[in-house]
Amino acid sequence: MKSEGKQKGMVGVYAKQLLLLYIITGVLLLILSFVLYKWDLNKDQLQIGIYIVYVLVNFLGGWLIGKKYRTRRFVWGAISGVCYFLILFFVSIVLNQGIQMNLPGILWALAACILGGMAGGMLS
Repeated sequence: MKSEGKQKGMVGVYAKQLLLLYIITGVLLLILSFVLYKWDLNKDQLQIGIYIVYVLVNFLGGWLIGKKYRTRRFVWGAISGVCYFLILFFVSIVLNQGIQMNLPGILWALAACILGGMAGGMLS
């Protein structure tokens, strides 16, 4: 019985955290779009900026989840990054009516999310 309550609590913690992370992502992407408008960045620079946003947001997510769960913090951070990526990936598929990105781009985004989350968890 205790295990079920703990699992429900973990899902709630992750859900709240992911909502916060997506709000922060939206703000950072708005800032990035302003930078794009102001300095006329090319496609490669924009892609690097997006990956930086992924790493920063997942670092924050890993840090927050690491503070919550004091053991195996890097694992919790990596799980946070995977959850963030999966939601981002599936929403992107639904909105774009299919996969619009090539496999290396998808893998880079996944790696940025996982590594950012792990780093945040380790430093929490």
